[in-house]
Amino acid sequence: MLRFSALLVFDNNPKHALSYPHRSQRSTLEIVYAPSHLSADDYILEYLERFYEVKKKPTLITSDNELSRKAHLFGVKTLPISDFFALLHSKHEKRRRMDEKPTGELSRQIERYLSIFTKDL
Repeated sequence: MLRFSALLVFDNNPKHALSYPHRSQRSTLEIVYAPSHLSADDYILEYLERFYEVKKKPTLITSDNELSRKAHLFGVKTLPISDFFALLHSKHEKRRRMDEKPTGELSRQIERYLSIFTKDL
C-alpha cells in the first residue's frame, strides 16, 4: 500500500469564488479551490514558500514547466504527472507480485503436495 498524502489544487470558479481558499478533506487527499484573488498556480507557490526553510519538503506533481521552475526556487522537488503515474503503477505492480508469492510455509506445503500427488505418475 502506498502511504502518502496529497493536496489537489484547482482554480476557483469566478462566480463562486471566495476570498479565502475552500478546502475539503478526504482521508489522505485534501482538495483546495484557490481563493478569488489567486490562480491555482499562485496558491501552490504561496503554499510551497512555507517549506523554504524546512528539511522535509513536499513534492510538486505537475507537467507545467513554469510552475515547476518556480517551485525549484523554494527547493521543492517536482515530478511530471506521467512519471508520478508510472511510479504509482510500479508500486502497485510490486505490491501485487509480493501478494502473489507464497510464504515460506506455503511453499513447503506446495512442494509436499506436489511430491505426494506426482509420486505415482
